[in-house]
Amino acid sequence: MFEVHGPNQPYAKNVFFTDSIPLFALLNKAIATVVPPWREFSARAYLGMWHAICYTLQACVGVAVLRSLGRRTLASTVAGSVFFLAVPAFIFRYEHASLSAQFLLLWAIALYLRTSKRSSAGWYGWWLAQLVVCALVNPYHLAMSLALFATAGLRAGNIRQIALWFPTCLGAVGMVLVSAGFVSREVHVAMPGFDEASSNLLSQVIPVRSLLLGDGRRWANVEATQYQSEGYDYLGIGVFALVVIALVLGRRDLRRTISHHRLLFVVCLGAWLYSLSNHVYFGGQRVLTYEFPRWAHWLAEQYRSPARFVWLPTYVGISYLCGTVLLQPRRGWAALLAPLAIALHVVDGGMGDWLAKRELTRAPKDMYLNHPPWRALIHAHERVEFEPTYECMLDGTPNLDKLAVEMQYIASERSLDMNGIYSARPTRDCAADAARIEQTAPLSGTLYVFFPMSARHADRFEPLGAACGSFARGTACSLDHEAIEKAKRAGALGPAPLPPSLEVDERVRFGVGGNAGRYLREGWSWEDPTGRFTWKESASIIAHLRGTPRSGLTLNLRGHAPLGGDKTTQDVELTFNGQPTGTLHFDESSNDDAQVRRIPIGAHMDGAGQTFLLTLRPRDVRTPRALGINGDDRKLGVWIEELWFE
Repeated sequence: MFEVHGPNQPYAKNVFFTDSIPLFALLNKAIATVVPPWREFSARAYLGMWHAICYTLQACVGVAVLRSLGRRTLASTVAGSVFFLAVPAFIFRYEHASLSAQFLLLWAIALYLRTSKRSSAGWYGWWLAQLVVCALVNPYHLAMSLALFATAGLRAGNIRQIALWFPTCLGAVGMVLVSAGFVSREVHVAMPGFDEASSNLLSQVIPVRSLLLGDGRRWANVEATQYQSEGYDYLGIGVFALVVIALVLGRRDLRRTISHHRLLFVVCLGAWLYSLSNHVYFGGQRVLTYEFPRWAHWLAEQYRSPARFVWLPTYVGISYLCGTVLLQPRRGWAALLAPLAIALHVVDGGMGDWLAKRELTRAPKDMYLNHPPWRALIHAHERVEFEPTYECMLDGTPNLDKLAVEMQYIASERSLDMNGIYSARPTRDCAADAARIEQTAPLSGTLYVFFPMSARHADRFEPLGAACGSFARGTACSLDHEAIEKAKRAGALGPAPLPPSLEVDERVRFGVGGNAGRYLREGWSWEDPTGRFTWKESASIIAHLRGTPRSGLTLNLRGHAPLGGDKTTQDVELTFNGQPTGTLHFDESSNDDAQVRRIPIGAHMDGAGQTFLLTLRPRDVRTPRALGINGDDRKLGVWIEELWFE
């Protein structure tokens, strides 16, 4: 249901694995089908509407939790709304839309509190609805909600309802995930990061953006690994005050609550331990490392950000503190405890993150492209090819992925076909992509964007008829010369870099110590003392030819073909700037390195001052092993010692 085929050609991509929100996308598409103007509105207000829903339901469902704990007054409603909206872990997740839906976890807690042995079948229907919604929003919310669902059912102890609703809910969730395409090739990808995207033992007590305490990382670094920010879970002075009150004044009630919810306590403890991963950090120090059980490796590979599971004990704990400590009726000076704790929670816990997010959303977003001219360039085409694709480009180059996502966004405005988009799980065959681009010639209607690791392929597109221009992180090429020139005039692109220069009459020597390396592109084996072989089906040379030929331009080369077994001849087709130029023929009588082979190319080049792409395509590339010559497994085509133009 949620597979898309245009943005990730030639593969399908499931939106589950693009950090999208499948349920919200489906809802907006359904509305737009009935009310067409909604399409344009939702395209511009999509995330704004989603965050409005998340913030509204965070407060409303938080109040539902408190009502389940018996706090039903207007004061409890106002206090609880403010308290749950000021949870730092919730505010921090603003940039990750689906993870901002932490009201789903509060919904599961509210259902847990109201599930009893006398709960009707209709009540379990609410559990079914909650789990299905989680399944269509984010798998982390689903995992924690499933844990609470199982805990609620076991605590209620109604064997009949357990026997009926456990398989019903699990089966329904499974059917939703399968029909939506979640159980696809992406889910089988083993993802790294479990040991780094963890929670820190001090995550709850060390602030990062506290309005009162500032950045507490000067005391202890709670982001000891690259991804420990995933475990951001500062509780704040207000919550600390409630914890002290609970321990000093309400120890008996605390023990009674834990005893009454023993299974929930165990689940929360397990979620917290899982959030620490198998590399446990106390501030900046790793204090424990252990091997994860083999049977649990799949879990660690799928839920590779264990730090997020700290939300379960966090919200259960905050719900308890709000319901039994914060909103406990008091008289006299003790009545000031609640408003004081709320004020501390908001100012220390929430305000710092609110201000940080306000600054983030008000300030101009850092852009890596000049959008107006790039929009004109991309929208002038029917398709965009990224080389390499997003999933194959993450080599550590700073912000290259963000630049690529901006291009993807601009292309998506017109629903243009693309060969790759952002994905939380890489599924592309990068080797196949690399092999394909080596054989690709520019196609009409397609914009080719070459990033640094594929820049060598951009060189050969101009000789094949494309116009190219450079930008800070690569080169863009297209057969639409007018679109490229407009982008240059608008400042989006600069002049395309020229390939290495080669003078007329300058010899290109392929052996050890020769100068061929600077001109070679794909399809060549390593250098030997006097030359090198072409490897596989084709090999290319590119250069910018300079100088003045004496007469019609001629290509000269010396080499031989590896013959043997039943391979007695070899023909090598030559193309010059994509056009057939001639065929080199080798047999036992003409297989001499000393023989100079001359190919007129004046019809394909006017002379010097032009870039050329020479491609050799041997017709027989069987390996020496297959021919019985020796044990070499390389697909060797032809041996070249030197070439030159005159």
